[in-house]
Amino acid sequence: MGIETGNYINDLDADWPLATDNVSDGDNHLRLIKKVIKASFPGVDRVSEYIYVNTTEPTVSVGKGRLWLNTSTTPNLLYIYDGSNFKKLPISTTVDYKLMGNDTVGWVLPTADGTANYPLTTTGSNVLAFAQIDTAAIADNAVDGAKIAMGSDAAGDVLYHNGTDYVRLAKPGTPKGEILSFNTSAVAPSWVLGSGFYASASSGTSCASGSETKIAFATEAYDINGDYASGDSKWTPAKGHYIIHALVCVATPAGLASYSKSLLCNLYKNGAKVYEGDQEMMRYDSDGTVSSAITVNVYSSGSDYWEIFLYQNSGSTITSEAGNIARFTGAALPIGDST
Repeated sequence: MGIETGNYINDLDADWPLATDNVSDGDNHLRLIKKVIKASFPGVDRVSEYIYVNTTEPTVSVGKGRLWLNTSTTPNLLYIYDGSNFKKLPISTTVDYKLMGNDTVGWVLPTADGTANYPLTTTGSNVLAFAQIDTAAIADNAVDGAKIAMGSDAAGDVLYHNGTDYVRLAKPGTPKGEILSFNTSAVAPSWVLGSGFYASASSGTSCASGSETKIAFATEAYDINGDYASGDSKWTPAKGHYIIHALVCVATPAGLASYSKSLLCNLYKNGAKVYEGDQEMMRYDSDGTVSSAITVNVYSSGSDYWEIFLYQNSGSTITSEAGNIARFTGAALPIGDST
């Protein structure tokens, strides 16, 4: 028969040469064997190791770096010889991408990159995956303010949800007693400076008999939100609930012949009377001072304005008292929006 051909060990025929082949072809067979060995193990210039597959570790010709696949375990485990002992490698050769924790427990590694900043977690079924941390895995009270800071945080800030995410409501730049408000038309809380004022009469107001006269309160003690117009004694507070109080004093005209003459302090809303105060009777045959007061809780729409009028029927024009004895004041109430 002829000389076989081949480039690698697998190309060789184990039954060749035959006993009847020519002895003179022996050198050709030897050259072919050397050729395929060198081609099958290119670049080998020293002792080469191979993976030893058995239920027990190899004991003959064991060199440093020798690999042994231990088939006595499930899954099979891979060991490497360090010059003294075989050391277990934490990789299973029987399951792709599996990291072994011990001889029986291992985790299948993900085969693709995960979402940025997602940690590698276990599914509880020996599979590792990139995922967000489940809230059930977070211990109670384990997250402090450092982990939920919104940036530029300051004392007094409020954290609320805007329908999409949590956002920061900064405290008022220069706090003036604001309150946190949330009415039915709003989509987020806001700081509201509650409206309130106190005004007194810098001078008396001349009031004709038998009609109602608007009383002037031109001296402001305070006006929290700038809603009181001292020039026309009108208060137009922000939308909300308020308590309004006023008191007006007059001197009874001398010589009244009966107790039938009265004094009445009234509250006007948008130019029309809505509440009457206490009716006080004037003094009989005396010039003594009498006063009428009104105190009511009101709801103001934000555009409503409020004024104080005085009614008297003494039969003559009289002038109201000036100073703090004549006062007009209003303050916000902590009551929700009624609309």
